[in-house]
Amino acid sequence: SGGSELFWHDMINQCGMGLFGSNESSNQMAIHANIISFAILASFIKIASGKVRIISKNADPVPRDVASKLLSLELLFHFIKMWHAAVYPEGTLTCTEERDLFEPTISETEMKDTKAMTTMVYLIRRMVVPTMLSNTSASIEDCRVYQRVLRITSHLWCNPYYRRKMKVDLAILIEHFVLKILCLGPQINPSNGSFDDGTIPIASGEMPSLLNQQLAVLEELKVWFSNPKAALDLYVNYDSPEEMLPSAYCKLLNKLIEALCTLGEKCATTVSDHGRFASISASPKKSTPLRKESDMAQVREAALGMRNMCFDVIALVVKSMMDCSENLQQNQHHLLHSQSDSFDIGQSFSNEMSP
Repeated sequence: SGGSELFWHDMINQCGMGLFGSNESSNQMAIHANIISFAILASFIKIASGKVRIISKNADPVPRDVASKLLSLELLFHFIKMWHAAVYPEGTLTCTEERDLFEPTISETEMKDTKAMTTMVYLIRRMVVPTMLSNTSASIEDCRVYQRVLRITSHLWCNPYYRRKMKVDLAILIEHFVLKILCLGPQINPSNGSFDDGTIPIASGEMPSLLNQQLAVLEELKVWFSNPKAALDLYVNYDSPEEMLPSAYCKLLNKLIEALCTLGEKCATTVSDHGRFASISASPKKSTPLRKESDMAQVREAALGMRNMCFDVIALVVKSMMDCSENLQQNQHHLLHSQSDSFDIGQSFSNEMSP
């Protein structure tokens, strides 16, 4: 459970003191606070990294393991959010706020990172990201785990401080938890459906339907691109030729748009193949035959909803790029106008001073 006395002793007196206790000139209270914060972070990481055990009789997950993983991921998200709020109290925003999502605040630009802050960000990079990647199987089996992992990824991306410090790490997370889910195609086959709570029948032996995960991704992308500068920031960080990132994680904006368009086209094909008046025998040969008309209607409605969500995200991306282009043109116009006014003033001054 991560609560043993030996664990806390090692995290505080061994690891914590080694990471934050070497600077004798720092405030002792600040050193103690950093050590305790690291120990708490390590405890959350340990619990969130644990595997969910399975009851052998009915192949159900152990309820205690599921609850511990969900709670630890929630607490991990809260820790990441509140640590930044404590360091930069004036720069804490949510993903829906337009002011400083993609530009650092004055306090963040003027305030330099201390050694303790740099160390803590490094620990978050080296501990949180591998923990989230280790929960890939749990995210596939339980949509509730995936939603919490996606929530942490979204917060790290929307926060300008974390995004500036974790550029490559965020590229890996977006590639792994966003693009790969969208590239699977519409997961709307009712034969591989999930339970009402988001879990999947493990005993089926088949690949579970990731419909809930795909819908969660599309909802989160709508939050991302609700900010006018979201698409531009994604392009500047990962699609610009000036960036020196690995080629596998470049062109994220292009890959994202391509995945959304492909997913929308496949959903439209599914809607066409399983139309309201189509017979069961007219189903595509490649897909599993539907046994009931209710299944056909369920597939059609799910494909319609997913297609509309894909269009909504694409529209937000286009609108974001248009808004950035308009703001750029306005800034250039104001700059040229100010330069013209300065030239006119200088010219009149020189005329007055000439004999």
